[in-house]
Amino acid sequence: MNFGERLKNIRHKKGLSQPELAELAGIEQSYLSKLENDKSLPSNDIFRRLLSGLELSLESFVQGINEELLRTKLVAIHDIEVWLNKHNESKQQRRFRFLWVASILIVLGTTIFYAGFGGLFVSETKYRYFSDGIVLEGEPIDVFLTWHRLIPEANTISADAKKQMELSKQAHIDKRVEMAKRKLRHELLLDQYRGNSFEIAVDGGRRYYLDAGVFKNEGRPYSINAFLQVLGVSLFASGIMGFVLERKLKD
Repeated sequence: MNFGERLKNIRHKKGLSQPELAELAGIEQSYLSKLENDKSLPSNDIFRRLLSGLELSLESFVQGINEELLRTKLVAIHDIEVWLNKHNESKQQRRFRFLWVASILIVLGTTIFYAGFGGLFVSETKYRYFSDGIVLEGEPIDVFLTWHRLIPEANTISADAKKQMELSKQAHIDKRVEMAKRKLRHELLLDQYRGNSFEIAVDGGRRYYLDAGVFKNEGRPYSINAFLQVLGVSLFASGIMGFVLERKLKD
């Protein structure tokens, strides 16, 4: 909409005739007619008087005028020039804030995604340890591997060597049965590495745990890590979309 069309439309909405508005603005009716027909452009002083007569703010008036016309022709009116400068500065600040937020979303999204993907907050890498069974008081920690050393060997020089061999053999069998019954393998999956071995006191004795290697969750990620990955992708996509929208709005 041109300047004259805008002026005429507002005058009609206010219910004013040309003579009435001309009187309120302190100008000739013929001059007002030229303005409404875009045959003349008002000075800054007359423009202010027209706004006063219409009881209208500058911003309300220019909102209905073609922006290209404002930048090329109406910028000759000082008040409009000042308003355009402030308006453009405000647009640049909003654009900067928009791009800044979009950039933050991209950085934040990337960080959160890799935090979930790499298990930064909740590690999906576990350290596996195993224990063959409970070690009793006075027994060596590796009793389940070396139990046969606890059985005295038969004296083959004595007169009852044959009997001692039989007793030793039976002792081996009994001990083997005993250790088989006592053997109750137990595994631990820990978030932190505790070295090659460690002991834990339990009822009746202690358990000796040995390093069995690293356990990596190869299936679905833990729920918190999956959530972080989805959140990261969403924030990253929002940031990219922000740049796309800003470019479209600018164009």
